[in-house]
Amino acid sequence: MRLTAKDDPETIKRYSHVRPASRPGSRRCAVGCAGTAHTCTREVGHSGPHVAHGGLTRILAVWDEGGAVRASSESRRRARESRGQGGLPSRRSESLLKGAAQRVVRTFSSIEEVSLFILFVAFVIFAVDWLLRILG
Repeated sequence: MRLTAKDDPETIKRYSHVRPASRPGSRRCAVGCAGTAHTCTREVGHSGPHVAHGGLTRILAVWDEGGAVRASSESRRRARESRGQGGLPSRRSESLLKGAAQRVVRTFSSIEEVSLFILFVAFVIFAVDWLLRILG
């Protein structure tokens, strides 16, 4: 079985309850789907089919073991280079922002959690500012 969001968007909605690996420090399965550029974003050792998630935890592809391809380190390196990423991260601000964004995506499982966290940080800054105005 191999379903993609492009080919079969109605059937793939059945898997909308499946979430990507979201706990800090959890590793992703990373098994590739044969014939596509999708890799599994569920935790290592999961049961059931492999699922590739896109932005905002949208399901991009679902496949079983028959359509799975374990990527070698050489093919992963070539894929990184073709996307414009080098083997070693550079110290430019672009790579720092990209790394920070990837950490945020791994930490939070949904856009709602990210927005609530930003709202919380803004509230704390607002409260500290007013506390300093009142006391100072």
